[in-house]
Amino acid sequence: MIPKYNPVDEDHPCTPKTTYAVAKRTCEEYLMVYNEMYGLHYLVFRFFNVYVSWQGQKSGGLIPNLYRTLSENREFQVFGDRSNTRDFIYVEDIAELSTSAINSNVKDMVINMGTGRGTSIVELINLGAETLGVKPKIAYKPSRPGEIDNFVADTKRRLEVLGNRPFTLLEDGLKKTFSWLHASAT
Repeated sequence: MIPKYNPVDEDHPCTPKTTYAVAKRTCEEYLMVYNEMYGLHYLVFRFFNVYVSWQGQKSGGLIPNLYRTLSENREFQVFGDRSNTRDFIYVEDIAELSTSAINSNVKDMVINMGTGRGTSIVELINLGAETLGVKPKIAYKPSRPGEIDNFVADTKRRLEVLGNRPFTLLEDGLKKTFSWLHASAT
């Protein structure tokens, strides 16, 4: 989905651009129809950029790719005008939010699962390089067709329903993740 505005709230028009996104949106629609037809309650979590220590390097995920590229002293490609941002959230925070929502009997709604804080890809690369104690090599490339510039969660609904809570700082999450990736590679 290419956002029409940022931060992206739960009412943002959904225009899936991949088969994976179409499948996720279709599941949401089925849940809403079953709610109307049969009274089946639902709770949809829309995850933003979730990262996790045990995400393998072959997963294609941005964070494991960042680790591999930096640790191999290779060039990282950044597409667009260098301002592209994402909302990174550590998986343990997702688990706590999900458990809290389920235990509080929240139902029949969609909730964004993000921090509401945007981090540019360039900031992420520099933070990763600092974590590993290396100097990053960055190649800036023109935007690719369909490239998402900025994608940050609007967290107002989550705050209203689940309250405010601290999140794992990106620096700390990267340290945990990079430590695990290093240990799994040896």
